[in-house]
Amino acid sequence: MDDNNEPTIKSLLDKTNLSTFIPEQKVLEKLNRDIGYYKKGMDRPALWLNNDENYNKLLDKAIKFNQNSEFRDKYVANIIKIQDNESPRIFIGVRVEKRNKFNSVNADNMEYNERLNTRLRNILSNYGISVGALTNLEKRMGVHGVTDFDVAKTSAEGLIEMIRLANGV
Repeated sequence: MDDNNEPTIKSLLDKTNLSTFIPEQKVLEKLNRDIGYYKKGMDRPALWLNNDENYNKLLDKAIKFNQNSEFRDKYVANIIKIQDNESPRIFIGVRVEKRNKFNSVNADNMEYNERLNTRLRNILSNYGISVGALTNLEKRMGVHGVTDFDVAKTSAEGLIEMIRLANGV
């Protein structure tokens, strides 16, 4: 039951034989529509450019689903990466899948890494160090992170940007 003491979809599927009439694929499709995997009104995935801002938005959605959804015991949300066939660009999206050992561990690691990164950013911020993004050249060179003491620059808030990290690393 929900806050208004009305049955939820999950409770109806679990406690009645309704799940025999509604295929699991339809439940997955509904969850993916709710989380934003599909473009509104279309059956195509909504893919975003792989950058820090989009990654953080999708990461937020995935973590909220994995922590709060009434379906979190059977399904898990993860961020997916898709390579563009016509260019070197990589797109990202958030997708709900049936829970298995691999994607459960992946979701747990995703949440753990986010908490760790946030904690590290806060610790570094206390010492006047901010975290920035890698340049396009560094990304193309395959660099995953840089500590740049020679070119440290003061950001608008007076912090020193010394460490640049790749998207989501």
